[in-house]
Amino acid sequence: MSALLDFTEPWTKQPRQLARFKSDGIGGGVLCGYLGGHDVELVSMTRLTLQANAIRAVNVFGDGAKAAAAANGSRYMTIGTRAPTAESTVMWVGSHAATGGADATFAGIAYNSSNGSPYVVSELKWTSGGTAITFTFNNTSNFQYCSSSSATAGTHVYIGRFKSGVQELWDNGVRVATTALTGVHAVTSTSRFEVNDSLNSRDPGSTTNLATVWPRYISDDEVKKLSANPWLVLVPDEMSIWAGGAAAPGGTTSPYYAYNQMMAA
Repeated sequence: MSALLDFTEPWTKQPRQLARFKSDGIGGGVLCGYLGGHDVELVSMTRLTLQANAIRAVNVFGDGAKAAAAANGSRYMTIGTRAPTAESTVMWVGSHAATGGADATFAGIAYNSSNGSPYVVSELKWTSGGTAITFTFNNTSNFQYCSSSSATAGTHVYIGRFKSGVQELWDNGVRVATTALTGVHAVTSTSRFEVNDSLNSRDPGSTTNLATVWPRYISDDEVKKLSANPWLVLVPDEMSIWAGGAAAPGGTTSPYYAYNQMMAA
């Protein structure tokens, strides 16, 4: 007996085609999201604006050929007053050197497209010395920082989150900094979601594989699971295969054989 078999598999590595973010569950409800190698914000399907004087490429995961292209780095889109104010989470997945450009941004929400001060709402970025990572929050009166002690070259999943009274920075599933927080986000009609530093063209010395912003304070459980597999934010991949006539498990026309061949591809 022949059959059409449908499988739903969670992503375990970055997809090379456009994917969709989940609306609920672990990592669900992304406000803005970027997948390396595509110039599209995947929630609204809006084409991102490429900053003309951007410095470093945003690459497809593991694709070193795209990692050093000139003038191909910063991307952004205006989200205006849709930017969250009471609580938010920013996640960045990628790799970077041991040091980066002073105050250079990995991803987050910027306040003012005209680069007026204050121009950061909440972003994951380098510290002013370019030697550690910080989650920066601005409440229109002052900047508030939640920083690591130092940065390590390599691949990282950084998650910064804030809610009333507290902001945190996580690195690969470990909480590395917690600080008190006052005030709420400052947003304007020109607030923007950005990947790399679109306002000041500072170079973070990094390649970005995934960047997301949630309008909520995601749970500890979500932080840990997303740190282990950030692709959980994506709708599982759906595949259909045609299986031939009935055969014993392991036979070349059995569903078991077809599934195993598909997974090994």
